[in-house]
Amino acid sequence: MDVLNEASTEKVKSVLSFSRIDSLQGVMRGICFVNKDVLIWALRLLPIRYKSGILGRVLRGRLSARLDKRQFSHDTAFPRIMAVIPCLAKDLQTLESCVDAIKTNSLNPISRILLVVPGRDLQEIRNMELAAQVIPEESLLPSQILSSLSGIPDERRGWILQQVLKLWVVHQSEEAGVLVMDADTILTAPQAWLDFHGRQILAISNEFHRPYLEHFSRNWGSSGHVDGLSFVTHHQLMQPKVVRSMLPSIESFLNWIESINDFESGASEYHDYGTYLLQNYPQLAWLSSWNNLSVAPMSSTNEIQKYISSVQATSPSVKSISMHSYNSLV
Repeated sequence: MDVLNEASTEKVKSVLSFSRIDSLQGVMRGICFVNKDVLIWALRLLPIRYKSGILGRVLRGRLSARLDKRQFSHDTAFPRIMAVIPCLAKDLQTLESCVDAIKTNSLNPISRILLVVPGRDLQEIRNMELAAQVIPEESLLPSQILSSLSGIPDERRGWILQQVLKLWVVHQSEEAGVLVMDADTILTAPQAWLDFHGRQILAISNEFHRPYLEHFSRNWGSSGHVDGLSFVTHHQLMQPKVVRSMLPSIESFLNWIESINDFESGASEYHDYGTYLLQNYPQLAWLSSWNNLSVAPMSSTNEIQKYISSVQATSPSVKSISMHSYNSLV
């Protein structure tokens, strides 16, 4: 959406005008009555200092609640895709459920599931005998990329490496789409990701992390009209043709790595893909609600399955759960 009519423009101005609204509570009440196009424009126009604050989060939350959840409701068949999950031995507790849920809940047929594993963990993952192909991460990347990654501090190299692995697998894939998954995330509801016209679901999250936008800008120019949206959702459908346009050569991958200023949290493959897709192929993207629950890790596969069954019975709108270690510290 690039043009607003006069009435919608006035709604945007009213949402963002602090001089005409006495309090943040008043702003939030006003947001309840605007449509998704107005919310998108409000996020674009919101001053940068407010995007990561309460107002930015409320706008993203309201937008998510208004997104169409039934984009593919009239389709009966979907193109084949593959899935990739970078993983470590520490992911053993969730990995089986992650793999099984992809097969159960993807309405796009899954040609194969690729588990990308460091050599030290290879045999332990293979011993699980999952319905997936297990390959060592060292065999995937060109030597130039491995050399560039070696310059990253040890404690953060793995975090950058798994992002590069995801993008590289998609770049090299011959499928129409690749479902990229974090190993601690489990799908809980059936979902279609991509249709035969190349139109895909693009989920948005409710965070805003300015270093991600800055990293995007260093690689592809201004973050432009999608500034204010976040696509860091722990899983995302990526189309190889889009990733090859984003990162057409090994040199572009090297630039992506070398342009990370903050190895603590300075880049996101999910955010880069979502932003690039909306900037360059907006006709292929259907914004979608994320509807993810972040929970503490669980002690067994049986416990995980019981929890998933409970979520499916009581909260059918939830699409996935993510088991993050930091939740166990709360």
